[in-house]
Amino acid sequence: MSRIAVAVLAVALLGASPQTEATRLQAAVTAVAAHAKATSGARFGIAVWDVKTGARAGAYSGQGFPLASAFKLPLAMTVLERVDAGKLALDRRVTVLPHDIVAYASSVADDYAKGTRTFALVDLVTRMVRDSDNTAADTLYRIVGGSPAIDAALARAGIAGITVRTDEAGLHRDFVAGRSYARGGDNSATPDAYATLLEKIVLDRASPLKPDSTLLLTSVLTESQTGTHRLRAGLPPGTRLAHKTGTSGRYPNGAVDATNDAGMAFLAGGTRPVIIVAFLNGARGTDEQNDAAIAALARAVVQAVR
Repeated sequence: MSRIAVAVLAVALLGASPQTEATRLQAAVTAVAAHAKATSGARFGIAVWDVKTGARAGAYSGQGFPLASAFKLPLAMTVLERVDAGKLALDRRVTVLPHDIVAYASSVADDYAKGTRTFALVDLVTRMVRDSDNTAADTLYRIVGGSPAIDAALARAGIAGITVRTDEAGLHRDFVAGRSYARGGDNSATPDAYATLLEKIVLDRASPLKPDSTLLLTSVLTESQTGTHRLRAGLPPGTRLAHKTGTSGRYPNGAVDATNDAGMAFLAGGTRPVIIVAFLNGARGTDEQNDAAIAALARAVVQAVR
C-alpha cells in the first residue's frame, strides 16, 4: 500500500472515532503535507475550511506561496469590480495589443494570429478564468492598471496576504531568467488568504462584487476544466467544484515552483461547501505525481468531513 493510501486510510479510521471534525481534518492535512515533503521535497501549503461547520485545518497556511496562474482570480475580481462601478462594461470591445500577446496557453493569441483584434470584455474574463488564457490575462491586467489596481481591490475587499506584482509575461521572463516566482513576494498568497478570497466570492460573503458579477465569476470558476487530475480527481463524481489552478515551469534542478489548485467543493449533494486550497511548491516529482498529491488531499478531506 502506498504512503498516500495509508494516509487516506488513517483519516478514514479517524473519522470513525469520537474525535472532532477539525481534529480529523488536521490529521489528514498533516499526513498529506508530510508525504509530499518526504517524497518530492515539496512545501505543501494547504487551507481546508468546512464552511458549514466552521472546522478548519492547514499546513503552512500563513506562509506565502507562488500563485502562477492562480493570480487570475484576484485579477478577475478587480475587472468585475470596475464593471460594478460603471467604469467598464461586459460588452465593451477591448483591443488586444501586440505586447499583450503571450503565445503559450492562449486561444486569444490564436485568434489574434488569424486577424481578430478586439474581444468582448466578458469573453476575455471567461477565457482567462475558465481556460487560464494568458493573453486574456495580460490584456485585462493592462486595462485595469496593473498591480496597484489589484492591490487596491484586495484591500477594499479586506483581504491581506495576496500580492500581485507582474503579469503572465513578467512571470515567464522571470522563469526564463532562472529566478523563482516566489522571490520577493511576487504574485504570491498565503493559503488562508486565498481561502478568504474564495469564501467572499463563491459564497457571496461580504463579496466585493455585486450579485450579478459574483454569479458570473462563480459560474466561470465552476466551468473551469484545467487541472482535471488535481482536486477534481479526488472528489466524488459529480461534485460541483468552483476552482482556479496555477502551474509554473520546471527548473533545471527538477523543481516546479507551483502546482496549484484552489476551490470550493460542494459536497454531500451540493449542500456542504468546503474550501480546499492546495499550493505545492518546489516539488521534484513528475507532473503526474504532483497532480496526484493534490488529488490525495481532496480524497483525504472528503473522508475527514464524513
